[in-house]
Amino acid sequence: MIKTRLVGLLSHAKKYIVYTILWQWAALLSQVLAVFTIADLLECVVYRAVTVPVIERTILILVLVVIIRFVCERMGARSSYLACVDVKRILREKIYDKMLKLGASYSEQVSSSEVVQVSTEGVEQLETYFSEQFPVRDGLRTVKAETETALLGKTDTNGYFKVEDGIYHLEAELNEKNVGRVADSIEKLCTEQFQNADCYVAVIPDKNYYLADKQYPILDYARLDEMIQAEIPSAQKISLYGKLHLKDYYRTDLHWKQEKITGVVDTLVQSMGQQTNTISDGWQIATEDFVDAFRGRLCMENNTG
Repeated sequence: MIKTRLVGLLSHAKKYIVYTILWQWAALLSQVLAVFTIADLLECVVYRAVTVPVIERTILILVLVVIIRFVCERMGARSSYLACVDVKRILREKIYDKMLKLGASYSEQVSSSEVVQVSTEGVEQLETYFSEQFPVRDGLRTVKAETETALLGKTDTNGYFKVEDGIYHLEAELNEKNVGRVADSIEKLCTEQFQNADCYVAVIPDKNYYLADKQYPILDYARLDEMIQAEIPSAQKISLYGKLHLKDYYRTDLHWKQEKITGVVDTLVQSMGQQTNTISDGWQIATEDFVDAFRGRLCMENNTG
């Protein structure tokens, strides 16, 4: 939702907010037109009714859509900038005036680092806020996602996909450069900071690893283990693959369920040669107000659990 109090600071720029919304709506409608045009062409292909006029019409509409999208994106970006360019200055002036009213003791109310962050990065993010927030945004994103998966047959939308009642993030490319960088840092810690201590390393797999349906690619964990074994020789590897299951993760989020972590903790402690004490009685299960991460990005209705 658009914050009315924030919009109130833009009384002279409300027309640009309206322009931004209209340009975004026009771009969205042009995309809907492209989807239905492609669907109509596919229907003609299925029923072997493709003719030269159909192809020409499809090409003409798609070219028109590309032009409309380009114009809308450019004009929308310009309207968004004009809408927030003055509010940045206004907000910074208000922050400065507030600090003057508080006086030298302002640090008792708020830290200096927070003031700097709010007045710089926080204010700069307003342009992104006004460019993305518009009426019925979530509903339109849901329509887009359902159209891509149900009508166009895509297996994922925005990098997220559904399997039964769960939502998953499509992430299958192992970034060996990042793995090597992290491995070098861990090895350096083991050899320079903890040379007289036993070091251990464990890989926590994402929930895609436990999918029974393997039509979606997953990270190459065999290669990951190979790199860890070769580049962190000073640490003993603890395998956790057999200690987790798909049901241990939230269905619409990447995280473990809090009450399912105890088995992994016991495995880690035992592998380090320590005695284990049950910790399950001490956990507080806080899932009633949990807001999952994947559902919002996929923009499809699903229950968390």
